[in-house]
Amino acid sequence: MLIPYNIKIFITLSLRLTRIIPLLLLSVMLFVSACATRYLPEHPPQKIINNAYPPATKGKIADLATRLQVLHGQGKPASLALARNDEALRWRILLTDLATESIDLQTFILHNDASASFLLDRLIAAADRGVRVRILIDDFLISNDKNIPILDSHPNIEVHVFNPWRGRETTIGKGFEFITRMDRLNQRMHNKLMVIDNHAAIMGGRNISDEYFGINSNFNFRDMEILTIGPIVKEISHQFDIYWNDALAYPGDAFAHRKITSKMLDELRKDLNKQISKSQTLLAQFSAPQQGWDSYLEYFQNKSTSGKTWVVYDDPPVSVADKTQVRHTHRMNGLEIVPQKELLIISAYFIPDNQTLEDFKGLIKKGVSIKILTNSLGSNDQIITNSAYKFKRIPILKTGAELYELRSDAKDRIMSEDPRVKAKWLGLHSKLIIIDRKISYVGSLNWDPRSIAINTEIGLIIEDPVLGEQLAQIALRDMHPENAWRVLIDSKGKLYWKNSDRKVYLQPARNLWRRIKDAFYTLLPIKDQL
Repeated sequence: MLIPYNIKIFITLSLRLTRIIPLLLLSVMLFVSACATRYLPEHPPQKIINNAYPPATKGKIADLATRLQVLHGQGKPASLALARNDEALRWRILLTDLATESIDLQTFILHNDASASFLLDRLIAAADRGVRVRILIDDFLISNDKNIPILDSHPNIEVHVFNPWRGRETTIGKGFEFITRMDRLNQRMHNKLMVIDNHAAIMGGRNISDEYFGINSNFNFRDMEILTIGPIVKEISHQFDIYWNDALAYPGDAFAHRKITSKMLDELRKDLNKQISKSQTLLAQFSAPQQGWDSYLEYFQNKSTSGKTWVVYDDPPVSVADKTQVRHTHRMNGLEIVPQKELLIISAYFIPDNQTLEDFKGLIKKGVSIKILTNSLGSNDQIITNSAYKFKRIPILKTGAELYELRSDAKDRIMSEDPRVKAKWLGLHSKLIIIDRKISYVGSLNWDPRSIAINTEIGLIIEDPVLGEQLAQIALRDMHPENAWRVLIDSKGKLYWKNSDRKVYLQPARNLWRRIKDAFYTLLPIKDQL
């Protein structure tokens, strides 16, 4: 579960390529067998099916859940927006420290860095005191799986890896395996959630890595999550169980290529502590305060709001051709929610299809205001997606929608990073839809073909005008000229970008190398895979 960025571009390209010359397959077969010397079994080993524990009856989280039911009414969840990156990590640590029965963590990425090490250390501590911990991670960017069976060897921790590559030794081998097994490996589990004691859940866009919690010295993200406490968490747990028990979820011991001993787990603990000690100055703020976590629980009780809530998610993938899989967007469409006055969209990667553009035109003709925020070339961590998005700018603007792109040098960074870090640039990772400031979607779904039709996603839809107004204010803040470029068309039909400082006719990119990459990716026939 250690994922350096130096392999990211290679795998991303492999993941998105859809046309490969057949002769290439024949020429590399022998090479592939030599590259990957260790294989997982073709079919997952036998595993014990287990499901979420019932909601805990003891502990401070259970007590808070009881108080909230009295406050808001039986059956209504209480929710709080986690817009600040530091608060997102702090709540994870807080809830982990207070857990009494169970913790379930589902994520697309778990990096080998300070924040991930800190969270894993607290999860192990929870397991040491008897809490059952289940960790489900997608195999997309796992480059070193040696710690998976070691962590899994803890009597109270289980680790599953979703949809893994069979070859485990080399990145090149994985790339060629992808070519031969694209139908399955192209579909990734992009879901992100954390459930504690089956009472509290965090859901949204964040993976487990420093840049999602504001302590990466290179770049950090703007992101959004919802912390919800109440009966809806049982439905979130049900989704977790579906993926956890799916045939594509391989148990952690399947990744062991040697005998796992207790000494190895002790060494893992030491390695985590070493990683934590390197960033102790930044991580100290996330530890429990001297007076404990009670003030945070009180804050949630006083500041959270309540409204009708739905969980929407994709079924686990079977194959690209399978038509029985119920998709995230199908569940969303079934709710028949139509904007009447305003539609605010924040999506890290925004590549609308023609039907979406027609829908925008229809809404705007009815007087609906549409504002969209996505990444600029300069703020995009996945430059390859810009190669498809950039051709959508003019069609989007011609619908009448307002289009904004995050500035990589956005002025307002208090919610995104620790001021001591002073990262080089800022990126957008939020996935947020706000309808009439009454109904909000927060989840893992980007508005692009990959999220909508290929990967799996999960999110919450919340009908709550108070929360809707809060999220709208955050969205409008991020669209402010000090934080975003507004994209416009001049009288000659040319695009230009305008912010609080200047006006430019070339898409903001930060440096020439990004423009070169963008030009290269534009040549690839992969627009439907982005």
